[in-house]
Amino acid sequence: MCVLYFYDIQQKPVVWGENFPKGYGHTSIAYLKRCPTYSMAKRGNLEAARMVVQRSIKPHRVHELVTRFPKAILLPVIGCNAIPIAMATEIGLPVWEGVYRADVVPRKSLPAIARFLHKPVFKGRVRRGVDYVIVDDVITQGGTVAALREYVLENGGNIVAVVALAYSVGSHHIAPTPEILKKLHIKFGYEIFILQNTKCVRSFEALTQSQIRYLLRFKSVKNICNRINALYYYPAPPPPLKAQGGFYYLNVLR
Repeated sequence: MCVLYFYDIQQKPVVWGENFPKGYGHTSIAYLKRCPTYSMAKRGNLEAARMVVQRSIKPHRVHELVTRFPKAILLPVIGCNAIPIAMATEIGLPVWEGVYRADVVPRKSLPAIARFLHKPVFKGRVRRGVDYVIVDDVITQGGTVAALREYVLENGGNIVAVVALAYSVGSHHIAPTPEILKKLHIKFGYEIFILQNTKCVRSFEALTQSQIRYLLRFKSVKNICNRINALYYYPAPPPPLKAQGGFYYLNVLR
């Protein structure tokens, strides 16, 4: 019997709105990685992060954001990485540091399919009725942004935009379009809901555009399930991480 596990973080999926704006970007991932202080900034050095931001941020993009959302509050992804906080400070709008990442799984070390299972965990206080702009350094699949948005909405806040220094190709389209959702259902048919039964995906409408594009690279749902099982088959349960709740075990259709 093959089993897969996931961490129950007790969050319900929140569907994106059709009018959610594209992400505000400033530079390329390749340029960021060439910055001399980038690795130190990723490890939490705030001064190094300020140097990365000042070297990469585009004033006209900041002006566009501030002009469109003058009353919004910036919500940096707070964790080990110091770049989001440094970037939020540079933009100039009020910054809220009351929400932080509470999980201990480093997502950059995970394969793409594993990121569907290791959804980021957030804790902290959200101010009800406030419009927030999420601030991160790099967005690839957008899973961290999607999880933070869900947490904010479920606690009474609102997310109006996303800003990052850099995006992978196409990932600045945050919210999935009706066209790509239709393409997903046409390609996989009713079998796509097998993924919801395995808790890999709770709602396809709550995924980002890049996450759905990744799923469309597979030939079939069976291939997706096999990839998950190949990553997460254990003869015995691994030790749980205290920050992420208990384990669940269930059969995956092959």
